Amino acid sequence: MKGMSPKEKRAYICRYYWHYFLIGGIILGLVILLIYHLTLGNQKPVFQCVAVNQEIDLNRDSKVSADFADYLGVKADRVVFDSDYLISYDDVQIPEANESSYEKFFLNWHVHELDAMIIQESFYEYCQRQSGEFSETVELSDQSVLDKLGLRKPEDEKLLLCIPSDAKHPEEGKKFIEYISE
Repeated sequence: MKGMSPKEKRAYICRYYWHYFLIGGIILGLVILLIYHLTLGNQKPVFQCVAVNQEIDLNRDSKVSADFADYLGVKADRVVFDSDYLISYDDVQIPEANESSYEKFFLNWHVHELDAMIIQESFYEYCQRQSGEFSETVELSDQSVLDKLGLRKPEDEKLLLCIPSDAKHPEEGKKFIEYISE
């Protein structure tokens, strides 16, 4: 490299050492991505509510999540309202139900991920027989509340909003009750 002009030195380095620059760039990119993921990218929800045995409607779920997130003053992706829980139990048999919804529901409840659940009274009793405990239970009988959440009330039994006694975010559960009551 002695006796080369600066332009020739740059050309020589780029020609014979380009792969080291590429590997270094890839490693730097991975480090930046890892730092982002660990600090900002993997934020847990501040509130999670599930609606059991209701029509699965992702657009409604997104709207309720966004509206309640606005009410709480947090980003919309930090609030989860999910109706993808069709569960058969006891004498209630739902043709579209599968075991994964049942397992997902009880696993999320067991690891304290559920802050609120909207369930039928018979499922409430079933959960209690499974050692489920609730700190608060509110009957959803007002049609304006059901319309706000986009839910349907079963003809032959009550629809309940329940806050599990072991919820991670019980204060947000109480705020959800306030939100639907407005």
